[in-house]
Amino acid sequence: MVTRGLVVTILVGLVSLHAAGCGSSPSSPSSTSIAGTWTGSINDSAYGAGSVRLTFNQSGGPLTGTWSATFANGVLTNTGSLSGSMNGSNISAILTPTDPLACPYNVTATRTGNTITGTYAAFNCTASVRGSVNVTKE
Repeated sequence: MVTRGLVVTILVGLVSLHAAGCGSSPSSPSSTSIAGTWTGSINDSAYGAGSVRLTFNQSGGPLTGTWSATFANGVLTNTGSLSGSMNGSNISAILTPTDPLACPYNVTATRTGNTITGTYAAFNCTASVRGSVNVTKE
């Protein structure tokens, strides 16, 4: 036979658990989302200094989006798609140029507030191209 004290203890525990859930506010969107447009500078080992624009789409899963880079010497404007992931403040992405003859790039970056800084390197390519990016959210 269940004692009255045990029943009261169980009921108090259940009410406490329920009340703890009732007082919480709905979760807000993740502050780690990087969705939106980010612009800034790029420094490329082959083409020098320039400007870069990254547009991230993110809805709780993988990163997707677009990118473009324009170099100061006016010789090259490169554009394409991006795909990747974000783990905490660390970003890993692949930039795939629109031009099928251009090299794709692996990007490793870190987000700190409204700034993303990182490095990139070409892969599956005969050229050894590396560089850095520094962008802020628009």
